Amino acid sequence: MKSIPLPPKEEWLALKSKLLGGSEVASLFGIGYRTPLQLYMEKAGLAEPEDLSGVVPVLAGQLFEDSIAELAAIVRGVSIHKSELFYMDEDRRTCATLDYLFTEQDGSTVPVELKFLSSKRDYIPLETEGDYYPPDKFVIQVQWQLHHMGVTQASHG
Repeated sequence: MKSIPLPPKEEWLALKSKLLGGSEVASLFGIGYRTPLQLYMEKAGLAEPEDLSGVVPVLAGQLFEDSIAELAAIVRGVSIHKSELFYMDEDRRTCATLDYLFTEQDGSTVPVELKFLSSKRDYIPLETEGDYYPPDKFVIQVQWQLHHMGVTQASHG
């Protein structure tokens, strides 16, 4: 596993096209944005990836991500900073691109994954009034990122 500085967008897209990334891994379990077959076909070069540039949650995430990260940092009273690293394991053909990083009290660094969800039904309610747990597809994505960083645990919030 190695980390490199995040390459320019076109180079990053070319690398990602051949590697299994964090936002795609949930598809292996049938809960991602693609079916397992669609994902296989794309990674094998047998099908073109679907263009998600016009999908509202994707577009909103791209437009509002920096502001949401800043808001989360203020509300939580923590320091969150943009990640400039791309993690990859060429032998296993896997990768992870992190949105942001947060430094835990013990000094360890963990990924911060920001998502734009279109409704409350995208969350799983917890016992506590008004608190929600992220959907499995996002939990799997963060676990993938943790693995690529070599981190064994983190919290959500």
